Amino acid sequence: MKHFFSKKYVIALFGLFSLAIVTGLYYFSDFNESAYGEYAEHFEAGEEHEDPAERAKTQEQRQEYFFNMLRDPATNSIPRGIRAKELDFARKVDRGALLKSKTASDEITWTEVGPYDVGGRTRGIALDRRDPDVIVAGGASGGIWKSTDGGLSWDSKSEPDQNLGVSAVVQHPSNPDTWYYSTAEFFGSAGARGGGGDFYGSGIFKSTDNGENWFQLAGTADNDRRFSSQFDFISNIVISPTTGTMFFTSNAFGVFRSTDDALNTSLVLGQVNNHIYSDIAVTDDGTLYAVVSSPFSGVTSTSSPGVYMSTNDGLSWTDITPSGFPGTHYRSVIGVAPSNENIFYVFTDTGSGASGLTLFRFDVSNAPTIVSSERTDGIPNFGGDVGSLNPQGGYNLLVKVLPNDPDVVFLGGTNLFRSDDGFSGTVDENNVDKYWIGGYDTDNDISQYRNHHPDQHNLVFDPTDPKRAFSAHDGGISVTNDITAEPVAWITREEGYNVTQFYTVSIHPDADDPRIAGGAQDNGTLYFKYSLTGDHGVSTDESSGDGAFTYVGDNYLLTSAQNGFLLKQNYNFPTGSTFNWSYVAPLNANNQLFIHPFVVNPTNENFVFYPERNFLWRNNSMTTLTRNTSDPDGTTEGWEKLTSVSVGVNHSITALAFSSSSPSDRLYFGGISANFPPKIMRMDDITASDGEIDISIPQADSGAYVHDIVVNPEDGDEVLVVMSNYDVESVFHTDDAGATWTAVGGTLEGVNGPSVRAAAIAPTNNGTIYFVGTSTGLYSTTALNGNLTSWTPEALDVVGKAVIADLDYRAVDGVLAVGTHGRGMFIGQLNLGTANEANPLGDNPAQFRLNQNYPNPFNPSTNISFTLPQNSNVSLIVYTMSGQRVATLIDQDLMASGNHDLTFNADQLASGTYIYRLQATPQNGGSPINISKTMTLIK
Repeated sequence: MKHFFSKKYVIALFGLFSLAIVTGLYYFSDFNESAYGEYAEHFEAGEEHEDPAERAKTQEQRQEYFFNMLRDPATNSIPRGIRAKELDFARKVDRGALLKSKTASDEITWTEVGPYDVGGRTRGIALDRRDPDVIVAGGASGGIWKSTDGGLSWDSKSEPDQNLGVSAVVQHPSNPDTWYYSTAEFFGSAGARGGGGDFYGSGIFKSTDNGENWFQLAGTADNDRRFSSQFDFISNIVISPTTGTMFFTSNAFGVFRSTDDALNTSLVLGQVNNHIYSDIAVTDDGTLYAVVSSPFSGVTSTSSPGVYMSTNDGLSWTDITPSGFPGTHYRSVIGVAPSNENIFYVFTDTGSGASGLTLFRFDVSNAPTIVSSERTDGIPNFGGDVGSLNPQGGYNLLVKVLPNDPDVVFLGGTNLFRSDDGFSGTVDENNVDKYWIGGYDTDNDISQYRNHHPDQHNLVFDPTDPKRAFSAHDGGISVTNDITAEPVAWITREEGYNVTQFYTVSIHPDADDPRIAGGAQDNGTLYFKYSLTGDHGVSTDESSGDGAFTYVGDNYLLTSAQNGFLLKQNYNFPTGSTFNWSYVAPLNANNQLFIHPFVVNPTNENFVFYPERNFLWRNNSMTTLTRNTSDPDGTTEGWEKLTSVSVGVNHSITALAFSSSSPSDRLYFGGISANFPPKIMRMDDITASDGEIDISIPQADSGAYVHDIVVNPEDGDEVLVVMSNYDVESVFHTDDAGATWTAVGGTLEGVNGPSVRAAAIAPTNNGTIYFVGTSTGLYSTTALNGNLTSWTPEALDVVGKAVIADLDYRAVDGVLAVGTHGRGMFIGQLNLGTANEANPLGDNPAQFRLNQNYPNPFNPSTNISFTLPQNSNVSLIVYTMSGQRVATLIDQDLMASGNHDLTFNADQLASGTYIYRLQATPQNGGSPINISKTMTLIK
């Protein structure tokens, strides 16, 4: 489902800090460190960026969000080369932790849960020329993947600690079992490496067993760990069919050549600091075509930008730049005509959005006489919301040629366009389907082309059938059996291609409820039912745009997208699907963040709090709001502006959390400032219009970004606060509602330590487990010990070193949901322990709990146990899977707090799976609870 944003949500910017990320990324002795700022700033010139149809996918906003979140406040920059450094740091932490004894957290069962029908941004993809059903592809921050059935299913082939940013994939032309992939995305992977939108690479990886196993080429390991190497950002790689020589293009350098698997390399075209982008292509006879861009701002180029050709294996190059070629340009890409490799096209972004694109056709048949013609006027522009090829600063740009016709050419920007005359003719604007074949839908609104996705990165063709093509885009991978059709029928090929980049994750609060949702970069808010048994469900996009925070509640699903867009949807029982969507943001709120938080009171879902910079809006009737489908900006109904509930004029609220018990209904919220220490506040009476209590952390660093606040689900006084910046104290703990705070980052702190993004507190019968999600994976501890806290890596063989963006813990059945930025979602099932171990009969347990029956499967009887933290009216009922009641074991009996167990005899029932449900209403008037589990009878 797609929804329209108003301009308010698309163009709102969070201008708290400078975009200084772009000024501190490079470390060449002769490198212009301010140059990248000019490069990033030209991005905003694209006319669609201020249009409702752009989905606020503006790279500027996204980069600013991540920069604010991750910058070192002391330097106002992201530490140079931090991705490689933090991985090295994490390996040392891992080695130390693995020497320690096992704990309760070792009994967590981990499952990758997808979503299995959504991919993520993909740049590198190639088909095995021996068998086109064998595909090797790579996510921008999701690692390398392989399919052997034409994309129907996928397997990850990356090791947990390998660099997850894949930029290009190539098969060796002479040794088809040999493959290479290059790493690093120069502009686009916001947050995946730790910020800034760029992803520092780890050189080139190689496989000699047809993509099953990969290793880093020794010569490409960059020991300097700064942007000072040709291996930091590699955008493309080709292998000469005639000599086996490797060529690769490196951002800020140009074209490199190697004859020994990059053990030794030479810069054969370009110069250090002379070219922002470059691209290269090779023909079957070994002819090389290359293009190098303009230099960074303020740099005097010693190597001319333009188009070049080499016929001697890259040893020398001839400048074939035509006179009309743009003198200043950012990114250019090359597309060679396979049926006549003397013909190729160069598609260029000059920095002015769709109006700044140029296209040139080259024919070198009679070289050294070069015939070139400009085809720019033939590029379609259908106007409207999304009717152009916006290159977004070169973020999405491609040109490809149909293998059997040099005049059938494909151009990619936000959309995918096609021409059957090499874009030489006049565009027939009445026949849109002839040209517009992917990206946004031809309706020219923000809906997507069926089974396709905006932002084009690659297009590859079946070597045995030229009409069959695979398209790589921000949504993953799509395939068509006839790319010449009008319109083109695409099929998604993302089943198990789990490279989605999540910002947030949320699970339903009821035990065993599989409903889960998360806000995803480029892919909206994905809502689905996870499965621990491989029975994958269908996901739906509930918000469009860049999804943000989400709440999967008992009464409704509340989702958000960039810049504070807020959408409420009711559930369609019993399926759990959504319907009756409604725009519910506070209509008059302003100053939203790019990824804007909100919080719902889990014990009373009428209460929703939504920040506006330094103060809060409150809605106390969310479950009963009148449906609003007419105004995407939101509604005034139920919203109250609490200007007195504030973090102060110097701060902006970035994180909120509710307590759910002991006490419930308490609100914690935190705010950030560029130059002052963060504020942490507590509100004990959420119905009041003031009365917040300042519980700020005395030892917190100035400029630290409060990214997450989590409360113990059984103890509203225990809180973890996470600061996400590099080189600050990251994790703080209180067990007295903020009266005192202790730094507990422990082994995760220090120079080159990871960015900590999220936390969770998991009480079990065997003790409490504390989790933190970081830019180098997931960690846990069962013992907080101040600065001596030892954090142990979790799920190294499953989650690995993926960036953990968010965590959500469900205490009632011990489920931990993990949202990653590049590897989708994972579920951890904790072993909560036997109730009697922690709470002998007669002791007061801390929470309602229904334990798994034992034995299970059973015949004919089994034991069922449960715990009550207070005297309650209790029912325990057994149902069939279709909902038919078959046994009432307890019927509204008043039972004392403590541990209870009984024996269920199923002599009269047939074999099958049954549901047993505990319903308990506290005698003191607290909220009733419902907990269900399944059991299996086998006769």
